[in-house]
Amino acid sequence: MVKPKVSIIMSTCNGECYLRDCIESVLEQSLPGFEFLIIDDCSRDSSVRIIRSYSDSRIKLIGQNRENKGLFYGLNELIRHSSSELIKVWSQDDIMLRSCLEEGVSFHEKHPEAGCFYTSYYIIDSKGDIIQKLADDNKVFVLTQEEGDKFLLTCGSVCGNISTLFFLKEVFKNVGYFKEDCISGDFEMMVRTLSKYKIALINKPLMKLRRHKR
Repeated sequence: MVKPKVSIIMSTCNGECYLRDCIESVLEQSLPGFEFLIIDDCSRDSSVRIIRSYSDSRIKLIGQNRENKGLFYGLNELIRHSSSELIKVWSQDDIMLRSCLEEGVSFHEKHPEAGCFYTSYYIIDSKGDIIQKLADDNKVFVLTQEEGDKFLLTCGSVCGNISTLFFLKEVFKNVGYFKEDCISGDFEMMVRTLSKYKIALINKPLMKLRRHKR
């Protein structure tokens, strides 16, 4: 069996409204070699039925929680089940642009020193229309620990949204997993990552993040 180039991990909870668009944007990626691991966090809607409607072998429903255990519990479980050295965190209502995974894997191969990196993105509304475009110059910024510390101290959670993040799997083995009782677990994880690795930004929109009331 060929080892996947990247593992996408996603926790779902009552996500039926946008879930099908989200999943199909992953399956339509230009990168062929990936696995898509999903855990359902006690959904009361048709989320699990939607996930199971796909026969694509790249999709693996790892588990269904009988009670809601929270986002970071689910992500940690999925990381433990992942097969790739590169982890892509993903969310149930967002959309990947077709080259997202391919460009993420390419960046990792060129910058293996970056334990965590994130990308720019578009913001879309409930209908999928773009309502905001972030600064976009296609440049890459790799930050040292000192630069990263200053950046996080000044800007806070610089990634903007957990869906923009890629991590090396070894990071979780070396600095620990997401803190499951932490509200801003992604930011806290980036801080710990910086203690041993560099973080980086691909300043190019590779996904559409949905802003909606539901």
